[in-house]
Amino acid sequence: MSDAAPLAVARAVSFAGGSVFEVTLLPFGGRDAIVKRVRRELGREPRAQRALEREHAALTMLAGRHAPRLLASELAAGGELLCVWQERARGRSLLELVEATGPFAGPRLERLMGSAFEALTVLHGAHDEGGALELSHGDLKPEHIFIDGDDITFVDFGMARFRGLSLSPAAREEQGTLPYVAPEVLRGEAALDQAADVYALAVVLLFAALGAEPGADQAPSFRLLTLAEKGLAAELVAGCAGLSARGRATLAAALTFDRKQRTLRADELTARLTR
Repeated sequence: MSDAAPLAVARAVSFAGGSVFEVTLLPFGGRDAIVKRVRRELGREPRAQRALEREHAALTMLAGRHAPRLLASELAAGGELLCVWQERARGRSLLELVEATGPFAGPRLERLMGSAFEALTVLHGAHDEGGALELSHGDLKPEHIFIDGDDITFVDFGMARFRGLSLSPAAREEQGTLPYVAPEVLRGEAALDQAADVYALAVVLLFAALGAEPGADQAPSFRLLTLAEKGLAAELVAGCAGLSARGRATLAAALTFDRKQRTLRADELTARLTR
């Protein structure tokens, strides 16, 4: 845990932060920092506190490798983690980019696919002196992927998994965000892991190619049932005009409904794109 103390601040900008974290932009050592703490209304709710602890642990392990660099953390008198200070991700989120400029296509989309799968390969391959960290993000979606040129940064590691992590029963049932969840995870037949990250990233890239979230026009209950029992419609990939033949084949391999037939590793998908 970092012992660096946050500097006195002259301004603060609040962000929505999702259902668990309150997120604020503050200056730190001459640069912008993102500060995350558990939302006040959640108090000491254990699930929320554990999410903050997982965020802190994952950023510590990754040390800025396709993730925000950890700057500092603050503890309560009893040793409880109060907040995490991290670098602000460079660039813009994929969600912002698609909303601002429309779908990705052609060489721009090919570069995004290659950079994203390569970055996920690095994240999944992270290791320390004890060996592989077995780290997975757990909730990849367009707003959690920042793009700066060809550089990819993954953010929001509150649902991360890694070696040695002890999960509560509630955390073991976490599934991520529709429609970026693998069918077997939705059916409760598999837990969030690196293979689930690969599937989620493939859906994120399909979102970038389509310029819209697959199935967003469906009722939530119908969407959940369809994704769990059938997965994403194959014709979404096959008919995507922005994808090259190689890109379509790569996403199709990553989104195959049957897990046994699916390409589960990010490095294998990276290799497909560079053949």
